[in-house]
Amino acid sequence: MQETLESSQAAGGVLTAKASPRRPGTAPALGLRAGSDVPAFYRRPWLISLEGKLIMAAALDAELIAALRMAKGRKMFFAFLLKGSDGKLIVSPSLIGADKINEAKKEFGGGSPWVGTCEGPFIKMVFKVTKAPPATMHAAIKKAVKRDAGLGIEPIIEGP
Repeated sequence: MQETLESSQAAGGVLTAKASPRRPGTAPALGLRAGSDVPAFYRRPWLISLEGKLIMAAALDAELIAALRMAKGRKMFFAFLLKGSDGKLIVSPSLIGADKINEAKKEFGGGSPWVGTCEGPFIKMVFKVTKAPPATMHAAIKKAVKRDAGLGIEPIIEGP
């Protein structure tokens, strides 16, 4: 019943799908025709925000994530809008202009701007500012990065 190798070769000399032998006891792959009968291997990533709400990873700031990763190996410029115990962080390889800070202020709803440089790994990223930082800045940067980039960093604030 089983076809021989000579009789099942196609024009190019390759076994056809019909004649290729299968090991006994194995089932054919389900492939794409399985539909929703089989659980998907890929699920869209979700994160839990600081307020306990689910947010999609697509809602994260990809530009901030990339800039923070760049800060691991080189000095970057930052602007941080501090508003109480919260804030908005902007990181860039070049100086951040007043127009970009004002735009972020409008989006965030205000805040006092702090500018400086940052660099280092996530576990001890150093933020250098030109004047003495407030006590809430450490926690506010940590919270803003977690919310906007989904990253856990341990900021070290250095002032004069």
